[in-house]
Amino acid sequence: MKISFQPTYTRSALSIVICHPILAGRHLSQLGRGTTLSPSTSTRKFTFMANCQTSSFSTSSPAESGFSVPGREDYAQVPSPLTGTDPSISTLPRAPSPASLHRKTRYPFHLFTLESALRTPPLDHQLGAHVIHLLAQREGAASEVLSELLEVPQELMLRLIWFGAVYYCPVPPLPRSATPAGDGLDSHDTAVCRSAAAASGAGSPAAQLAELQAGRQEALAKWGRHSRHQTPRRLGSDQAISKGGYLRVHMHPKRFPVAHALNHEQWSRRLLAVRPDHVVVNKPPGLQVPPTVDNVQESLLACVEKALCLEPGSLHPAHRLDAGTEGVVVLARDAAFASYFRSLMADKAQHAVRKQYKCLVSQAPPLGPLVHWILEDQRRQGETAHSVVVPEGTGGAARCELWVEQVEQTELNTEAADLWGARKAFEVTIALITGRTHQIRVQMAAIGLPLLGDRLYTALATKWQHRLQRQSEGGVEQRQQQEHGWLEEDEKQQQEVPGRGRSWCLPALMQPLAPIALQAHSLTLLEDGKMGPAPMCFSAGKPWWRT
Repeated sequence: MKISFQPTYTRSALSIVICHPILAGRHLSQLGRGTTLSPSTSTRKFTFMANCQTSSFSTSSPAESGFSVPGREDYAQVPSPLTGTDPSISTLPRAPSPASLHRKTRYPFHLFTLESALRTPPLDHQLGAHVIHLLAQREGAASEVLSELLEVPQELMLRLIWFGAVYYCPVPPLPRSATPAGDGLDSHDTAVCRSAAAASGAGSPAAQLAELQAGRQEALAKWGRHSRHQTPRRLGSDQAISKGGYLRVHMHPKRFPVAHALNHEQWSRRLLAVRPDHVVVNKPPGLQVPPTVDNVQESLLACVEKALCLEPGSLHPAHRLDAGTEGVVVLARDAAFASYFRSLMADKAQHAVRKQYKCLVSQAPPLGPLVHWILEDQRRQGETAHSVVVPEGTGGAARCELWVEQVEQTELNTEAADLWGARKAFEVTIALITGRTHQIRVQMAAIGLPLLGDRLYTALATKWQHRLQRQSEGGVEQRQQQEHGWLEEDEKQQQEVPGRGRSWCLPALMQPLAPIALQAHSLTLLEDGKMGPAPMCFSAGKPWWRT
């Protein structure tokens, strides 16, 4: 498997360039949350720059571009990504520029941007999230209604439905805001209310909210108050929708190129066990285990289902690995096995499951136990979720323990060396005693040895070391003042660059699918059970970064 990450695109002074999730996502998400399009915004041109050369792209009809979509009789069905024959938008003929963007529910970018977001194989970078909230103006097939509202080809709407990026419920959700006037509407309400007034032309937020509430009451009278009618659910097909129904469309699904990098034979070799109630697979790095909110076709579950010719939805994650991590993952084929395996993983006192990992660091850590206390799922505005090390006794902190079993210096293969800029590194074998979010990553970073390729905790390790050094230079009062000063500094930085992520986590946000030097090397069952007689060991084999 070849894993390569090319330099991202740059931002031109004369145009907005789709380059990475922060720069692109900042602009796209603002528009998706209901930001009013100013005249200058509506005339901006989006350009793709590859190899420092600016290229202009445009498109005509799907038939001319060779873009095929599932679910249409006049277009070929999209095959499995494992066959290597998925449709792609590699060459697009020129066409006139899109019409003016006077309607705020219309897709606000050049059509090529949407086609690029949905192409197969996918781009090697993410375009950033762009979510549109709509109310159906008539009854009909979802793809037809969306095509009319957004004024984009129906084939692209079918493609979005196929990805699992469209959600629908017949009763519009209740607005979150308590007050109907002025600035009382939050971004979600503004986006939904704006679409509610698209046909009638209602102007003020109060008028839009009143129209939305009237439509909601009408829908409640027709469908009732059951939660299934008021909760947006992913469309699995191009089903009929009712007038006034609520639609949420994720226009730029998060893409996973690795899902298309392996053929059927390569996926078959990664299947470690196929049983009636579960499957054990060696997950490649760069792939998420469960589907994302906007993509069910490029998850580990979908890839394994296609490799085994199973119906979509046949597999469920019994546990998970980070997208950038390689290694052993257990997938359940029924609810009973999922419950059984999760109970094994949760019962630490019985030691029924032994998990062994391999990782790469720049220097050799000491052998033996490593214990920390961490707070999981920490996040402020502009940050990605992460764990932080805290003193023992901190409220809400969880105890983390691992055992460094072996350390050896190893030579990296060409792909890993080019990716991480190192020819040799220390490969560490770790037995995981507890199981916490990002545990190995955060604990190794806490001792100053972040894993190669781990942009998130490399940045945090630098931040922690800097603060520890400054704390050691003063007393308790001075440390408190320093901590207060750091918080003010962070807040000031956030205000100086509104809409962007905090600077320390930007590298991790820019390439969220980049491989991390971490492998879930083996999973051993030490008790007889549904997975077989003990000891039952599943091994991922040699890590991908080795020569």
